[in-house]
Amino acid sequence: CNSNYGPDEPFEQLVPPNDEDVVSNFQKDDTDYDSLVEEATDTIRFHYHRKDDGANTRSPYVGWQIWAWDITNGGAGDAYTFTHYDDYGVFVDIPIATITGGKEAKTLGYIVRTEDWSKDPDGDRSFDVVPTSLGGIMHIYSYSGSSDVFYNRDDSLKSRLSTVYLE
Repeated sequence: CNSNYGPDEPFEQLVPPNDEDVVSNFQKDDTDYDSLVEEATDTIRFHYHRKDDGANTRSPYVGWQIWAWDITNGGAGDAYTFTHYDDYGVFVDIPIATITGGKEAKTLGYIVRTEDWSKDPDGDRSFDVVPTSLGGIMHIYSYSGSSDVFYNRDDSLKSRLSTVYLE
């Protein structure tokens, strides 16, 4: 034992969460979309899909959040934890009034981030709030690694080029 160093750190075995633990972080979406009618938009549903969730365990989503703010009126924003899942990934419903402090807003900003501010991807995104939407819920889709804002699921899942070589 070399006396120049302190005692060894105690051994701690890390146990990855099992699927039941991870699933309990998110509730299954059971919305009856066929019954929704056009209403004034009062909620933003932020969807998030990670390409590393090939096994559909939802474990890659643990720790990720939406940080949203009111661009129209200014404001620092706040974090919102994903609460639900569907076959796209995870999502959270946020009333617009919660983001804006009750003010009317035309443009909102957001990032996908962790509590330690790791962003996916780096950079801010923004979108204009539509006046009406089915069930009063405007859908925003984010795909890991893409800074694009998608307004429907199909567009967000279209093939992407990640590398192009020209000779």
